[in-house]
Amino acid sequence: MSPTKEVPNTPLPVPDADGLMARPTTLAPVRTPLDEAYDFIRLHLDITDAQAVALTLWAAHTHALGSFYTTPRLLFTAEVEDSGKTAAMNIVAKLSSAPEDTAGTQYAVRAALAASSNVPDAPVPTLFRDEISDVFGQSGLQGQKDPIAGIIRKGYKRGATDSWSVNRVSIKIDIFTPFIMAGLKTAVPRDIRSRSISVHMKPGVPSQYFDVRTGEKVAAMYAAALSAFVRQGATALTTFRARGMHPKLVNRRLEVWEPILAVASLGGQSWLNRAVAAFQEIALDESDVAVLGPEQTALKDMMTVLNAGLVEMNERGEVLTSDLRDEIRRIDSGKLYATIDDMDNDPLSRLIRAAIGHDSAIVTVGSRRRRGYRARDIIAVALARLPADAVDVEVPDVIDLDSVDYPLDEGNEPVNTDYTDYTDYTDIPGSVTAPTASHRHGPRAV
Repeated sequence: MSPTKEVPNTPLPVPDADGLMARPTTLAPVRTPLDEAYDFIRLHLDITDAQAVALTLWAAHTHALGSFYTTPRLLFTAEVEDSGKTAAMNIVAKLSSAPEDTAGTQYAVRAALAASSNVPDAPVPTLFRDEISDVFGQSGLQGQKDPIAGIIRKGYKRGATDSWSVNRVSIKIDIFTPFIMAGLKTAVPRDIRSRSISVHMKPGVPSQYFDVRTGEKVAAMYAAALSAFVRQGATALTTFRARGMHPKLVNRRLEVWEPILAVASLGGQSWLNRAVAAFQEIALDESDVAVLGPEQTALKDMMTVLNAGLVEMNERGEVLTSDLRDEIRRIDSGKLYATIDDMDNDPLSRLIRAAIGHDSAIVTVGSRRRRGYRARDIIAVALARLPADAVDVEVPDVIDLDSVDYPLDEGNEPVNTDYTDYTDYTDIPGSVTAPTASHRHGPRAV
């Protein structure tokens, strides 16, 4: 069901003497319906990776609504017309459970909700409304008494009902149902925005135009695959809890994003990491972003390098300063350390030493014997000095290293200083772990 891709011209495997086919030396990563739906969305929408991840997971969660306490509203906004918000709404709706346009009569909406409430195993309708600004105004302050407003606002949590008159008899209808909106400017009131995953659209050109004549049929196949995928993991979805996955994932944000992260967990660690990254990009505003100083920035960059396994580490968990220095300069093409001359690395080495809080020691990594640090020392200092949400930080465009007061060595000759308080470092290679509370720094070089 994936979009057609060019097949490389590789020879077919040849049976061996026993008639058995040779096992391929490399295997492609296992793909899930989440991956295929993601590709479909990226093919037809000019949006960021984080936005596509969020839309994929949101569509998937609509197929397993019984596993969740909340269903976040999905809001597409734009500053100008022709930004792709309507196309985005339609594509995600077609990937969702039983899409129902609310632009028609209120009777049709109520009938869809009533059928979902009263018919066993009936799919929960995913309601969607284009030009939601027509209901609330571009300021988002109008239309408070519109019946649709009640569904959007109250139907966000499980157990929500509304009383409607049918043949002069008042009946209660379950209105716990997904809702997609698209509109200009602010589009909806603040309380509804707080219940929503908001995707701001900008004018762009997708890789392929979404032709509803054929696209809807293809989308329906992806929707069926998503439905089977999440229903198979219904038990895991019900027991999943996102609390603690990010320091800013609390209160209303936790309610909104927990279903999204739960679905991501079915796709494995990679999808869960991507979902957390989507939360950071979409849900956090400037007031949530910490500003780091030069030493904190160096610590954050060293943590990134260590976690990614970008530097060689010996069996004692030691890394070379020169390797750290080279890799953190590559993180953003030298942008953060723009004042350092390519041929003079001393200022950056001094920044690293100031950030870690003690001098380096002579270590041997591979065949190289140079100055370096223990990974655990770097991790311990980073955990102590970086904000709790250091994964979501903002750094200055340029760090002027000459303006920072660094402690200087009394001389340039390296000193062979052995560390004396090593513990078992067998868990370090390949996986950087947090230090224990009892861990101490080794002696300082003099």
